[in-house]
Amino acid sequence: MMRLSRAAFNGNYGKRRFLDGACSNPCAFMVEIAVGHFCAFFREGNMSERKALLILHGKQATNEDVRAAVGQLRERGWELDVRLTWEGGDAQRLVGEALAEGYAHVVAGGGDGTLRDVAEAMGLAATQASLALLPLGTANDFAKAAGVPLEPQAALDLLEVPARAIDLGRT
Repeated sequence: MMRLSRAAFNGNYGKRRFLDGACSNPCAFMVEIAVGHFCAFFREGNMSERKALLILHGKQATNEDVRAAVGQLRERGWELDVRLTWEGGDAQRLVGEALAEGYAHVVAGGGDGTLRDVAEAMGLAATQASLALLPLGTANDFAKAAGVPLEPQAALDLLEVPARAIDLGRT
């Protein structure tokens, strides 16, 4: 099992890596937040459910690489909807809406802050939905530490990979 500290999750750890083991498939990084704390699990789940919501940081709204990647996933049969964040609290609200509407997967499209906001909201909701990361931030500390591809298409392709467990620590 891989372990990342909360500092790593918040993007405040600089170049230190908090991995205590190598993942046999570093491209299988979708997270599911466990009940009541920041413990994320990549799970072997129902991957036939092809309904995902991309919660995209507003600054990335015109990113052509993201648009192309979303289009390619849709062509492969995914129901991939996109919602934008513009101000504080948007990610939490959008996660709530996604879970209420039955999305099997939520994708955090942005940097470490966007990932933190989306993962925290999913943790508070105690959901079984998985969380994938589309790294679009400046540093992308978590994505780099976890081996998530930085290219939009490769990152979104992880929706088709069975999930694996990691432990992000506790608050």
